[in-house]
Amino acid sequence: MRHRPPLILWRLLTSELLRSVLLTCAILVVSIAFVIAIKPLADGDLDPAQTLRFMALAIVPMLQFALPFSAGFGATLAFHRFAADNEALAAMVGGVSHRALLAPAAISGLVLALVLALLTNAVIPTFFRSMERLVSRDVARMLVNASQSGRAVRLPEGVIVHADRANHLGRDPDAGPGAPDRLVLEGVVAVQSGAGGLEREAVAERAGVWIYDGGMGDDRALAVIRLYGATVSEAGQAAWDAGTTDFRVAAPGGHRERPRFYSTPALRTLEQEPQRIGAVETRRRALIATLERRRVEEQLRAALREDGAVRLIDAQGQSVSVRAAAIADEGRQWRLVPHDAAGVELIWRLEGDRARLQTVGSAVLRIDDPGRSPDDAPLTLTLELENIATHDAAGAGRPRQSRAAIGPLTTPDAAASPLLRMSVAELLDHARARPDRAPAVVRAADALDARVRDLFREITSYRHERLAYSVACFVMVLAGAVAGMRLRDSRPLLVYTWSFFPGVLALITIGAGQNLAHKSGPVGLLLLWGGVACLLIFTAVDYRRLRKH
Repeated sequence: MRHRPPLILWRLLTSELLRSVLLTCAILVVSIAFVIAIKPLADGDLDPAQTLRFMALAIVPMLQFALPFSAGFGATLAFHRFAADNEALAAMVGGVSHRALLAPAAISGLVLALVLALLTNAVIPTFFRSMERLVSRDVARMLVNASQSGRAVRLPEGVIVHADRANHLGRDPDAGPGAPDRLVLEGVVAVQSGAGGLEREAVAERAGVWIYDGGMGDDRALAVIRLYGATVSEAGQAAWDAGTTDFRVAAPGGHRERPRFYSTPALRTLEQEPQRIGAVETRRRALIATLERRRVEEQLRAALREDGAVRLIDAQGQSVSVRAAAIADEGRQWRLVPHDAAGVELIWRLEGDRARLQTVGSAVLRIDDPGRSPDDAPLTLTLELENIATHDAAGAGRPRQSRAAIGPLTTPDAAASPLLRMSVAELLDHARARPDRAPAVVRAADALDARVRDLFREITSYRHERLAYSVACFVMVLAGAVAGMRLRDSRPLLVYTWSFFPGVLALITIGAGQNLAHKSGPVGLLLLWGGVACLLIFTAVDYRRLRKH
């Protein structure tokens, strides 16, 4: 005889289970949201009104952690009461099997797992981004509050800034719309780090900060931190007096630097275009600058060998021929070697076939950073001169200048670098295909490749983490239901403990496994899924014991 499914019993168990899950989850997410809002409130990053909004935004992301635990806890409550009141025993006497009794838990667990999968892959990243914007959108306030409390400010792209004092000047009222917000910092230390460690460090007595709304072409602001009279050091190089140096970061925009804040479709796009991450784009631009530097150096050496001079054009279209014997590579710049003791000669071609001659005691040619120019702009150079003597066409001299910088300069055939339009993969292939294998190019390519690999590991770890939380949610519902029925004669505290600790252990291993997978790859994935697998085995063993007795 075929038994009819116990629909009334299933509706009763399902409603009680979901009611317990919703109540437990509501209490948990509100408590967790309150806890995580305390630190930004105490640090001065949020005012009371913003704190309430921050808590409201945090409720949805906290479901990623609260829903699996609440599901297991709610299932334990519902099925333990069902078994303790002998309702489960009566149902089994009536011919309802263990599997039929656990069907509401399995169906509810599957629904909750699908809901959590939708949240983690599409909804929660949006709320994470909103939380990030709320905390970090006011860069000026962050810098002022940090200086008052003696803390450093961590900005995107690995930039950390510490200032002894910060003076907020505000926007210039006479500058019109779009004027930047301005600050003056004193006693400034700024560092920029990447996957390979410290990349650049600068120390200065004074710095100016300009914050441009929408300066990155989207909802992010562009913060330009300019240190004056700075002493700069970079990885593997001695410190030098750089005079003025800039740090440029997008803020807010920390959500754009972390795959956690990307939905699953956006993660697929990010894998195809990793330069969307600022740290990858910085290294991509650094590799382009290194390759362009090699190309320009070869071009300059060829021009000096053939003509004994290099022809350059300034921003006004005037042409200058720089006569020198050779160029000497000084690491960050090229020094022009003169033909004789008279020095390097500059011959300017002016209007009306006029010319102007300059002789300089020292001439240094530096390539400008292509990362600060639009993609369609040609590569530019800056010519730094010392001890300058100028003679006009009539032979009359002018007073000597001690120092001057001429730029931006371009070569006659200057055009936008085609490397800027290459994808990251194409750029790496191009760099590795070079026959000379210059050490600087190899280092820049390895740095970019390492950061891209790190990004791909991070994306993989977050994908597995999201899936693991959903699977854990399903398994924890089954584990709680089985434990509640098997321990029907035990005290409630023991029953809750029996389902609590395995579930918490699974959630801990998922979080720890994600971090380890980001750093180490497959080993972390083994840990990430190991906790879920152990919970599943624990549930299966517990179910066998339930059926046996």
